[in-house]
Amino acid sequence: MAYEVFKKRDLLNIPNKRAAWSDRTAHLMAQMSKLAYCKFEMSGPLELDQAQLNLVVKLLKSGTATTSTELSPGPDGTPEGPTVPADAIALSDELKKAGFVIVGLFNSGSKGTDTQAFLTQSAGPNGVAPFHGESVVILSFRGTETIKDWMTNVKLIQGQVRGVNVHQGFQEAFESVESDITIALDSLLPQGATLYLTGHSLGGALALIATREIAPESHGACYSFGAPRVARFGFARKIKTPIYRVVNRNDLVPRVPPAYIQTVIRFGLSLLNIPWLKPLDFLIKKLEKYVHHGDLRFIRKSGPEVMLLSNPSVIYRFFWYWPALIKNWRSPSGDHSIDVYCQKLEDWATKRLSP
Repeated sequence: MAYEVFKKRDLLNIPNKRAAWSDRTAHLMAQMSKLAYCKFEMSGPLELDQAQLNLVVKLLKSGTATTSTELSPGPDGTPEGPTVPADAIALSDELKKAGFVIVGLFNSGSKGTDTQAFLTQSAGPNGVAPFHGESVVILSFRGTETIKDWMTNVKLIQGQVRGVNVHQGFQEAFESVESDITIALDSLLPQGATLYLTGHSLGGALALIATREIAPESHGACYSFGAPRVARFGFARKIKTPIYRVVNRNDLVPRVPPAYIQTVIRFGLSLLNIPWLKPLDFLIKKLEKYVHHGDLRFIRKSGPEVMLLSNPSVIYRFFWYWPALIKNWRSPSGDHSIDVYCQKLEDWATKRLSP
């Protein structure tokens, strides 16, 4: 019997450095997602623009930033305008504890959206060496907070982005900071750094879009927490970066936008066959076929213990949902908290470290 194998030699170039799932990495990314909620762009009532945030980053990296450091001296040299935000300093200090330094702060407040993100790089000071000393860059997006964020969330109409239907609001929100992020990454990634992307809620949706747009072949990974659906099938076709989406029990946000109900409604409209309903059918068509992308990790509790399950079926999750809802009717919103994600992932990672 003749075995004719290995005909396509280029398929033997096997990737061996892409990041697999890690409990400790998931915990770290959840912490990074939580830190994205720091109001690093606010100096009192004043919102800093991108140029001012770039200056803040330089001051933080030099170690000279204080809450009294003026960012906009007047024409005659007299200090005036905003100072370095206290939250920016707090963010920098927290990252240093884990061996990271700030390399980018981003804010789209002047561009019609309200998108924020930060970029940090592993440095390993004080004996801390995350990722075993490997140079790693993490891009973390902030989740929903403001009215503008909710306006982003409800722009459910899908727009075509290079042949794929994508949530219009999420795409616009990412594009409002894309150029600034790309400029910052251009000086880091050519040095061999590995890029991870993360975010909670809306931030997770933006991290997924960023993975497609700027990091489709990263040796790192994308970790999202309680993220909504972003696009139709085909969105991740060209993404080779591993995508891990973490969902906590009854968290409502990963269940929106709805995946199937729009198709059911369109089917009902087709049965009615009423001409004046056709515009409604056209609109609903723009809202249907949302799906999740990536490898699911589902958090649930069995008694007092946290469990992290890999890709449990929708049937299991359906039967887990209702007892938890009956026990606590607020669980769909309570389970969405980034604090809850952080605590449960900490408990699970700690348990898995135990012999």
